[in-house]
Amino acid sequence: MRLAVLSISLAALLTCFSQPTLAQNFAPHWRFAKGDVRTMRVKLEQTIDQTVRGRKQQIKQTIEEVLAFTASGFDAQGNATISVRYESVSLHSDSPTGTVNYDSTQPAQPVPPMIGALAALVGQGYELRVSPDGRVIAVSGLEKLLAAILAKLNVPDGPARTAVEKTLRQELNEQNLQSNLQNIFAPFPGVPVAVGESWTRTGKLTLGIPLATESTYKFTGRQGQIATIEVSGTCSAPPGASVDLGPMKMIYELHGQLHGLMEIVEQTGWTRHSQTTQTLTGSATIRQPNGLVETVPVTIEARTQIEQTAGL
Repeated sequence: MRLAVLSISLAALLTCFSQPTLAQNFAPHWRFAKGDVRTMRVKLEQTIDQTVRGRKQQIKQTIEEVLAFTASGFDAQGNATISVRYESVSLHSDSPTGTVNYDSTQPAQPVPPMIGALAALVGQGYELRVSPDGRVIAVSGLEKLLAAILAKLNVPDGPARTAVEKTLRQELNEQNLQSNLQNIFAPFPGVPVAVGESWTRTGKLTLGIPLATESTYKFTGRQGQIATIEVSGTCSAPPGASVDLGPMKMIYELHGQLHGLMEIVEQTGWTRHSQTTQTLTGSATIRQPNGLVETVPVTIEARTQIEQTAGL
């Protein structure tokens, strides 16, 4: 069960109080006004190749979320409180077990049981606090969000529901969401940087599997008011990273590279568009309830696209 909270994951809001003159160096800050609304489309495409008992298998999955971010208030330090709402979700999956399609904008569609938690996100939300320098400093309202999802979950009591709830609690906790959101917010350098200069950030990312990342951002230039940032780095699953699949457990050992490009509106600090690709190789160890253990080679390619669709 993946929520791609990528997914849940997603980025920010804002209109500037003023229109500052662009400097030669890159030195943006978030600028909000109460009531500002921004809508973002976040799309995650994954291809997983694995070999199980000598047979090659491929799983392809696309998850898309549309989220609305509304600036609802500020504290004395200038930190903004942002309300986040899931406007729509969709999923397409092809695997050896079949094809699954779902789009919340087509309400007549039945909800496949395997994606009930994803479908239940629509209309729900949470709040976050963002500092003027773009740091996500707090996420709240997650227990209410979790309760709303569980109330709509069409999974009977038993081991399967217990496993789903455990996965949801892992993904919808403050630390995990805060890390995912911080990866989507523009990675400000903290000091002015000139064209060609770089800065590095470490962080966490969840693509159904927890990943540790180290990314280098390079300011490559600007066109008008849009700054272009080149992204490169490494990503890996920390030791013991695992996913519970009901009675089974999968433990991952993965390492790889990431690269991408971001376009940032310098006057607001808002990410207009970004695209990042992660490629991971390694293995997954499957632990069955009967004690059987099997290790299979795995390759994962994931591409995340973020685009502001309203509030430009």
